[in-house]
Amino acid sequence: MNKVSAKLGRPDDGDAAMGKAWGIWYSKDLTSGQRNEFAIYASYKDTSMRVRDVKQIRITSPEYKTQDGFTTGF
Repeated sequence: MNKVSAKLGRPDDGDAAMGKAWGIWYSKDLTSGQRNEFAIYASYKDTSMRVRDVKQIRITSPEYKTQDGFTTGF
């Protein structure tokens, strides 16, 4: 999560409780003017509670793609 925050900056929104946290960043879609969301869910890797681990990533913009080409677009 430290590396994510270093690259994306401080989240625009989020929620945290009991060692789990959502970080949410918003952007505008240049074609539709809609607000897109990039959200990361993280929790501690194990019971030692020393290392945080990304568990889930949620993206609502079709402009984002994985290395394999997966996207939310058509």
